[in-house]
Amino acid sequence: MQIKLNKMEIQKTNQNSKNESSKLTAILAYCTPIGWFISYLILFKDNKNDYTLFHIRQGLGVQIIATIAYLMSYGAGVFDFIPMNNLLGWLLRITALVFIIIGIIGAINNEKKPLPVLGEKFQEWFKGIN
Repeated sequence: MQIKLNKMEIQKTNQNSKNESSKLTAILAYCTPIGWFISYLILFKDNKNDYTLFHIRQGLGVQIIATIAYLMSYGAGVFDFIPMNNLLGWLLRITALVFIIIGIIGAINNEKKPLPVLGEKFQEWFKGIN
C-alpha cells in the first residue's frame, strides 16, 4: 500500500508540528526558571515567531516576580528592611502562581493576551529579547 500526499497536506502537517512546537515553547516559558531557560535557549532559537516571543517575555516577568517573592519569604534577611516582608512575599508568590496559570492557559489556547497589571510592561521592559 502506497500513501500519496499532495503539497497541501504536507504543508498542513508541517504547520501543525510548528504550532505544537511553538505551544510547547510558550508553555515552558512559565514553568520555573529552568523551564524558561530551556524554552528560550533551546526551543525559541529554532522556532522564532511573535507568539513564542510574546510568551517568553511574559514568562520572564513572572519568573522575576516569583524569585523576588521567594527571596522575600525565605531569603535569610535580604528584604528585612521592608515591614511585613514575609507576608508580602507570600502575597507575591500567590500572585506569581495566578500569573503562571493565566499564562499557561493563554499559551494552550494560542492567545497573545498580556497578563493582568504588568503584562504590557513585561513586553516593554523585555523588548530586547529577540
